[in-house]
Amino acid sequence: MKKERIKILEMLEEGKISVDDATKLLESLKCSGGDFDWSPDYEDAEAKLHQFSKNVDSFAKDFSEKFSVVFKKVEPKLQSATKVVLEKTVSLLDDVSRSLHEAANNMEPKCNCEEEDCCRDEPREN
Repeated sequence: MKKERIKILEMLEEGKISVDDATKLLESLKCSGGDFDWSPDYEDAEAKLHQFSKNVDSFAKDFSEKFSVVFKKVEPKLQSATKVVLEKTVSLLDDVSRSLHEAANNMEPKCNCEEEDCCRDEPREN
């Protein structure tokens, strides 16, 4: 860049560096891109940002459409599977309820009393 070249020439003029050193430094500036303009290109950045925004919008729209198609295909299967799971859950709970009821009935003491004051009416000892 210009500032670096001016600084090298000033150092040469002041005798701080030799002509050969100044030449090497000036050549290295050319090789390292010293002439490159590093100032930001806002118009290019704005165009790239605009294009990126369009790409994101396009992707979102495409994704939404494809997701809707897939969901419409899968929805009936999900409803059917949900119905089957619900039916099997109800059946399982009915079986568990019956088993618990039978177990509770089997835990009651058997009584051979035929009287009105049956031993079943007596308080149980724990």
